[in-house]
Amino acid sequence: KQEIREIFGELRFPLLADKPFFEELTVEGAVRYSDYNTAASGVWAYNGGIVWSPVRDVRFRAAYGRAVRAPNIGDLFSTASETFLNGLVDPCNQTVINDNPNRVRNCAAAGVPTTLVVNGETRPWTNTPASGISGIQRGNPNLAPETSDSITVGAVFQPRWVPGLSITVDYYDIKVKNVIASVAPQAIVNQCYDDPVGINNPFCAAIFRRTSTDPFVNGTFQGQRDRVVAGIPNINLPQVGPSFIQQPFNYAKLRAKGIDIQVDYNTDLAEDLNLSVASHNLEREDFTFVNDPLRSTRLDGTLGTPKWEASLFTTLKFKQFDVGYNARFVGKQAVNDWETQFSHQGRAPINPDATPFKFYPDIVYHNLRLGF
Repeated sequence: KQEIREIFGELRFPLLADKPFFEELTVEGAVRYSDYNTAASGVWAYNGGIVWSPVRDVRFRAAYGRAVRAPNIGDLFSTASETFLNGLVDPCNQTVINDNPNRVRNCAAAGVPTTLVVNGETRPWTNTPASGISGIQRGNPNLAPETSDSITVGAVFQPRWVPGLSITVDYYDIKVKNVIASVAPQAIVNQCYDDPVGINNPFCAAIFRRTSTDPFVNGTFQGQRDRVVAGIPNINLPQVGPSFIQQPFNYAKLRAKGIDIQVDYNTDLAEDLNLSVASHNLEREDFTFVNDPLRSTRLDGTLGTPKWEASLFTTLKFKQFDVGYNARFVGKQAVNDWETQFSHQGRAPINPDATPFKFYPDIVYHNLRLGF
């Protein structure tokens, strides 16, 4: 079982109020210490912020926060059970080894052959199972806590001469380290050999190949029961262990930063008119190469994570009637992963001509509602 002991405190100090250029000046902070019996040591979480309002119409705010998420019981101690990877594509196959520039070096370092002699003919090495390969799915007792650091700076503008108007602008920068996430078996195998630093990484530690003097066995996975080789009958293999361990891993880092803008307006015109506009400028990167923490995968601008989004919400009420209109703008999104057709961190695109068009275009969704 998991036991948690915590102690925390919060403080808020109103330093100045109702003074020239200091309608409000407040500082605040909080701290929490958590001790988990499943972790080697306790963890600290804390935050601090300041609010300054020089006049009634505008308020500035800034905050810094450190948050912690310890691995839960499931992350750490999920019961081991057998699972299978169907349709394995071995990244060390000579047919796909050049799909990533690091595979040739890493497969060689792992001792995976490059050729196979069949009936006196030397062929490029491939490892294709006829059925799913066996592995183990379980928790990972070696996980470390996730930690995040966030900085937010913003302002709220509520002019007295425009009653009902409120404009909010916030900039945020969030970094998450030691991210806990599960990885699919094929991704575990790929990540081992695609790592730009080498095979000394947690993913390679979670996959297991055979070493044998028999060329038809050497390099296959320990939980692999068969192998397809053209020109000869399928080869049956004894299962001597798991091919992989599917478990949560601590990833290197995630980062998100951007600007949130919100405009709200309420008025008694025609009994009730409500207007709200929010836009979102997002930059997001995943740093999933464990041994190269500066290398990232760009997510903003890709499908599902547009760089710009905006929403408009309006409601007009008059006696028994109400009319609502909503509009949602979604900015253009790349058709493929960003680095397929675009450069990132100075790296050239993998295949600039992968698709005839690179972006799904901007789109606006409209919704009109009538009520009585």
